[in-house]
Amino acid sequence: MKTGWLKRTAALAMSAFIAVTMVPVSALPVRAEERTAEAGEIHTYAETPGDAASAKYTLTADGTNIPVIKYEAKGNHFDVARFASDAKTPEYTVHVTEEIQTVKIYPERYYPQESIQVSEDKHSVTFRLSDQLPYCYVMINGGPEDQAGKPYLAIINDPIETGKPDKNAANVLNFQVFMTEYLKDHPNSEAEKAEEAGTSRQVEDHDR
Repeated sequence: MKTGWLKRTAALAMSAFIAVTMVPVSALPVRAEERTAEAGEIHTYAETPGDAASAKYTLTADGTNIPVIKYEAKGNHFDVARFASDAKTPEYTVHVTEEIQTVKIYPERYYPQESIQVSEDKHSVTFRLSDQLPYCYVMINGGPEDQAGKPYLAIINDPIETGKPDKNAANVLNFQVFMTEYLKDHPNSEAEKAEEAGTSRQVEDHDR
């Protein structure tokens, strides 16, 4: 499973989508290991250190709450909701703190206006994910032209992992457990005490 470091590449990729075309799903951030869930349910991802909840959006997918994470590097252009399921076309309900005046979902060809339902109080929008792509981009009260609606919302529906090995099997190494035990027998104290590059001792040795 990919880890939260991919968040560092997300903002540029999603900005490119607005200016040019759709962003590859692989460019979007994915959080750490999944919380346990029964087959057929929505799987949410465990929190990554440093995650901050979106100040604008909350999301449900087929009635399950999906964490929406604020992405703030180089400006808060997108908030990201990513989960895994075996449902190809889950129903999304996006709730926002502000009153909804306009809604666009991209790619627009998969989301005609008649497929988008705004609640009577104008704080929620409901639609079903197209079966053509496992992700979409929601722009509320703004768009690529005026960008007034930032942060936008990226929603990614990952496929359920299959063929996952049994971590207790004899031929499977749990690296976290291995490193914990290894460092007990081989403490990293010498490396921790090592002098930084460019210290006076190194300079003196070099000058001899």
